[in-house]
Amino acid sequence: MFKKLLSNLPFNPSLIGQVSFYAKRMRRETTVRRLGTIFIALALVVQVFAVISPPEPTLARSNNDIVEGGFTTKEEAINHCRANTEDFADILLYYKVSCETLAGSTIKTIRSTDRDYDSLGRVAQGHTIARTGKPTDEYSTRIDGNDYFMRNLRAWDSGPYSTYKVLEMKNSDGTVIMVMFSCGNIVTIDRYSPPPPPKPPTKPETPDACPKISGKQTNKEECDVCPNVPREQSDKSQCYPCPEAKNDPATTVCLELTKTASNETQNLPNADGTTALAGDTIIYTLSVKNKGTQAIKDFVVEENISDVLEYADIVDVQDGQLSDRQVLRWPKQDIAATSTIQKKITIRVKSPVPQTPSSSTDPSSFDLVMTNVYYGTSVHIKLPAGTVKSTELLVTTLPSTGPGATLAIGFVIVTFASYFWARSRLLTKELTIVKSDFTSSGGM
Repeated sequence: MFKKLLSNLPFNPSLIGQVSFYAKRMRRETTVRRLGTIFIALALVVQVFAVISPPEPTLARSNNDIVEGGFTTKEEAINHCRANTEDFADILLYYKVSCETLAGSTIKTIRSTDRDYDSLGRVAQGHTIARTGKPTDEYSTRIDGNDYFMRNLRAWDSGPYSTYKVLEMKNSDGTVIMVMFSCGNIVTIDRYSPPPPPKPPTKPETPDACPKISGKQTNKEECDVCPNVPREQSDKSQCYPCPEAKNDPATTVCLELTKTASNETQNLPNADGTTALAGDTIIYTLSVKNKGTQAIKDFVVEENISDVLEYADIVDVQDGQLSDRQVLRWPKQDIAATSTIQKKITIRVKSPVPQTPSSSTDPSSFDLVMTNVYYGTSVHIKLPAGTVKSTELLVTTLPSTGPGATLAIGFVIVTFASYFWARSRLLTKELTIVKSDFTSSGGM
């Protein structure tokens, strides 16, 4: 249009009106392009700051973390160890790693599917991770009287695989031990089994049955093969409170621990796998049955409800006490042989239901599922999702462009915007000059 007007203007002076109109339009276009270029340049500046100081996850902490929020540098991890933050040093000692060993570690990135990695956490997840649906192969590990849980690292992956930044070292036995930056959780290759403690001096074998002299039973002192067990036992099999205790000395081996949940608001006796609504009242019942023939002394019922408390408030826990780590513990109690004790936890779902984004280090946190595991018994109660949360659950990953690619794209866009702005300014000036010359020459 510009070239057409200027080429025909000497032959048709009446086109000067169109030249004036076109000049006004170009001035408006120049203003718009200038504003557009300024805003795009500002966006590029913001992107530069985002690259210099990357954003933190929306929810960086989870109760499953060994060190809440993890750490960003190796020096920070060493400081946590030396201060024994949240028993971090004690946990490392279980894996025969000292703070000095941690100081000599190397930083590397591992891929969850490269090896059979196991990761340690504080909160039980059950047989599968509720959000990813992947099996955990979970097993418990007791460290300094507290229960921790090991499971497949790849069970946390929302996609085909994930990568994790870790500190890698070898413990005093030469076993590779890793610590994750994002959460402080311990990672091992395959199942970690510390060397067994030295065996106590062996005692003379007790006969399987009472000896007989001349066809007659011997006296009580000679006959009782289990002197530490009440009443007389004539066979070693009677020394054990239950058959399972023969090969497992754990206190809980003769206990049957189960858990159920009921939704009182919706009148659902079994709430496992159902969807609770805002304001619903849920009652969890913990049952401990002694299957053995001997009483269990000073048993402590405890339950980690951190995942439940993300979406609910406690209404009643009887005489239980809640710790800082959101673990409920009840006073010690004796469990008589063949008897059952029960503890109840009453909670109410928050209203409205929180739509908090999930943690980048723990996809089971704020996943709209109240997951609770009690000695292998899992209870999952779902919650309704809002629009924002539904989008988050549906779109689990975004295209990975990286800061360099983003800056390059932004620079190209700014270059194009600047070119068209400069071009419109040039055309406006040229039209103004043409109009001025035409007017001063009288249309000649």
